[in-house]
Amino acid sequence: MKRFLSVLMALVVLMSVAVISVSAAKSAETKVSVNKGDEVVYTLKLTVPEKVVGCDFSVYYDSSALQIQGVADFTGSYNEDDWRAVINPDIKDEVIGNWSILNGVKFTDNNPVVSVKFKAMKATETHISYYVRYLYPESLQMFTEYKFTCDVTVNGKEVVEDAAPELNVDTKQPHGQFVNSVTGDSDDADVNTAKKEEEVAEDDVVADNSNDKPVNKKDNDKDDKNDKNDKDVVVDADGDDSTSIIGGADEPTDIKVTSTPSQLEDFNIFQSVWLWVIVGVVLAGAAIAIVFVLKKPKENK
Repeated sequence: MKRFLSVLMALVVLMSVAVISVSAAKSAETKVSVNKGDEVVYTLKLTVPEKVVGCDFSVYYDSSALQIQGVADFTGSYNEDDWRAVINPDIKDEVIGNWSILNGVKFTDNNPVVSVKFKAMKATETHISYYVRYLYPESLQMFTEYKFTCDVTVNGKEVVEDAAPELNVDTKQPHGQFVNSVTGDSDDADVNTAKKEEEVAEDDVVADNSNDKPVNKKDNDKDDKNDKNDKDVVVDADGDDSTSIIGGADEPTDIKVTSTPSQLEDFNIFQSVWLWVIVGVVLAGAAIAIVFVLKKPKENK
């Protein structure tokens, strides 16, 4: 038994090392060694098959190691008057930018998205990373094919060229709808993830309206019992599943539904047969009590 456990633990350790090695191979890293006073230029570049009409992105850096000296948008100009994008370089440790241009911008051949010029504040090794929240083509659909790369120069010398840029996975900014890739290449990203998450969220909130048959029509088929399309349904106040009886011209049909509190506002309580039975019993009891009280004085005489 001890030998078996030892072998099992050894296998677990080997598998963990293998997983860590694969993850490290897939994760891009933009690490730069600098001396105090060095000029560092980081350029994020993009290749996509269609024009980009909208983009929202950030470049992250360590402000204790690097100080911003200038920013250029996709036009390549460090003069703010020439920018077509809106860029804010005054946030600590971050340069945030975006644009919305109806006629679109071409990024078909590894074109620059943004360039940031820094001055090194000390001799150190530092990281520069990025994150994209939105990236829309002319069709306004999500890009399913893209590739980000980056260049880094130190004192005019290329130290990183057309490399996979480091993705900031710890950003506290809203994540948006764009599906980023740890390598910058869409081949390594599940570009359908955001769409799937939206569909799941809609299914959790909105009832299934795919069945157009009337719920109050007599039908013993199992699918009709799961129909959620009729609004005359009694549900629990906490939204839990409950079995109810639907009133109508035909015989009642039992169905199980799931409801949200908002559906309770549309529920007409006076359509419940059981409520009328209770009201009738109460009224009958009240009538009997009134007759008894009226007769009692006559009996005393």
